[in-house]
Amino acid sequence: MKYSSLLLCILLLATQPPKQDVNAWVRVNQLGYKTYGPKNAIWCSKDNGELKEFSLVDIITAQTVFTGKAGKAFGAYGPFQQTYRLDFSGFNIEGRFVIRAGGVSSPEFTIASDVYKGAADFCLKYMRQQRSGFNPF
Repeated sequence: MKYSSLLLCILLLATQPPKQDVNAWVRVNQLGYKTYGPKNAIWCSKDNGELKEFSLVDIITAQTVFTGKAGKAFGAYGPFQQTYRLDFSGFNIEGRFVIRAGGVSSPEFTIASDVYKGAADFCLKYMRQQRSGFNPF
């Protein structure tokens, strides 16, 4: 019993995701991106760091499917000392991805042709509930 508990603890610790830099973030469109549309994310840091490149990683295969240059720094914005615009518009394959840049990963997002399907209806339902309290569910 002791050995199985110890083995379980070791496995859980080994499968924990790596710690990320708590002073940097990658912001993405969490609704997703259209397959052949513009695709941009923002890397922002509370430190005055420099970013050279970023990677787009497929969630299913864990493989890097696109690597891009970070481009020029956009400087301070709000609480952040440094920001970069990450353009991956040249990537046109559908799927679920994350962006990795400067030691941090973005939330998961989708690239698909129907990524905005139902978004307007969802927003209207939300506003109706906030305004009138009507919630049929």
